[in-house]
Amino acid sequence: DRVHNIFSRMVFEEVENLCLLRGDAAEIVPRHLQVGSLSHVFINFPEPPHFSGDESAESKHELLTGSFFQQLHSRLISGGKLTILSDNWRYIQRLARTISKLCDDHCAMLFASAELSPGSVQKIQVICGTPGKRVGHTKKTSSYFDRLWAKGDHVD
Repeated sequence: DRVHNIFSRMVFEEVENLCLLRGDAAEIVPRHLQVGSLSHVFINFPEPPHFSGDESAESKHELLTGSFFQQLHSRLISGGKLTILSDNWRYIQRLARTISKLCDDHCAMLFASAELSPGSVQKIQVICGTPGKRVGHTKKTSSYFDRLWAKGDHVD
């Protein structure tokens, strides 16, 4: 599983500033992460909630809500970062709109991008493609499904 793979690499490469927690993030964040303890949170390729128009088939459990982002923000140090990588353009724009509406007690945005690109959504930077070194990301990444597709592990 992915957590085991990351943990193994962390041990063999002697990385000392990484903590891995596996489980339901809705429970882990408020119960196990101290306020102001994180410098950067990465959310990699979240699964969008299911919307079909059929009420009985809808997803009732959406993690990435305004209240969850508020909890994450409280766990970040001052100047901490949130990065969400997604291969679903509509979903990432929706998340950016959700994040852009979050404010502190003084009506200041909880999350705001220091630098904005043409695809930005209400002061939240949205980048199409790999973020790259310019915004602090030196590793190229892709989703699990993109890697399967590239290897030919798909059904047309």
